[in-house]
Amino acid sequence: MIMFIFSLNVYAEDKNNSSNLFLFRDSISNNDEVYGDIYAFAKDISLNNIVGGDIISAGQQIAVNSKEVKGNIRLAGQDLYINVDDTKNITAAAQNINISKDTKSNAIYAASKDFKFQGQANELYIKAKNVIIDGTVNNYLNVECENITIGEDAKLLGKISVKSPNEATVYGKHNLENAHYEKVLVKESNYSFRIIPIITSFVSSIVIGFLLLVLFKNYFNNCIESISLDFGKYILIGLCVFIAFPILFLLLCISIIGIPISLLLLMLYILLIYLSHILVGIIIGKFILKSYNVYLQLIIGICVVKFLIYIPFIGVILGLCAVLFTLGLLTFKIYSRIR
Repeated sequence: MIMFIFSLNVYAEDKNNSSNLFLFRDSISNNDEVYGDIYAFAKDISLNNIVGGDIISAGQQIAVNSKEVKGNIRLAGQDLYINVDDTKNITAAAQNINISKDTKSNAIYAASKDFKFQGQANELYIKAKNVIIDGTVNNYLNVECENITIGEDAKLLGKISVKSPNEATVYGKHNLENAHYEKVLVKESNYSFRIIPIITSFVSSIVIGFLLLVLFKNYFNNCIESISLDFGKYILIGLCVFIAFPILFLLLCISIIGIPISLLLLMLYILLIYLSHILVGIIIGKFILKSYNVYLQLIIGICVVKFLIYIPFIGVILGLCAVLFTLGLLTFKIYSRIR
């Protein structure tokens, strides 16, 4: 997440760009080659050329058609179509995901309702309701689903692990006798998107963010002006605080006088962890939209954070980075003020 903050070098329209490209509109169609990363957020998104870095995008309809994406592809939306001849890893979350037969990737991580795979990957990790595998998986296939179909063109060359309440539908000459096939009871809610909690989380973050901006507007402005590109320093400081706090808490609990202080510090510690995503969202928004209204910055920043946090498999890591960055930044500011 912190890498995401500081890698935004330009806010641009569709054009051939040697820097990163950030796009925020109702509809996006980019047919030019981009040598850096693409960050695209819109209702309808179409990316149709070579990308030298990563693609990070969220929208309702997203289509990626490219001969090569040299970095990783990270998408979230309703309907995703991926047709990329060569890329590193793909992380996708949507209602419907379709990966074409020309797509080649090292590893694919996907969460959806309906998932269809016709490409080639070394590793494939899927959590969905309905899964169709009709491509090549070289090393490892890991599926948790309700229904799985193995097509005639599928080539499963490595280890196979499937969790499903139903037997697989297999076409062609495939044999799943050596696969680790575990029958489980699966509730419908496991595969449907939990829209209400997501919306509630987003709205509450916006409301709390507004209150923080009203109360501490000058503080956030000073933070943006003083944060350097040495963001690793803040993560390292935050990691030290994260590790040291439980030790300090236990030492304070030894004495009767220290118990009230330890409880107060614990509440403050938990509050900072809860607010970390919001604080980082405010900072991200100010970096992305430097000259725009502060409340628009807040909304965009929270959208980016929530999108990154809900990316399967890596969302936990990004959330931890947000917590460590917040703890490190606030600790450094307090230390600088005392000194």
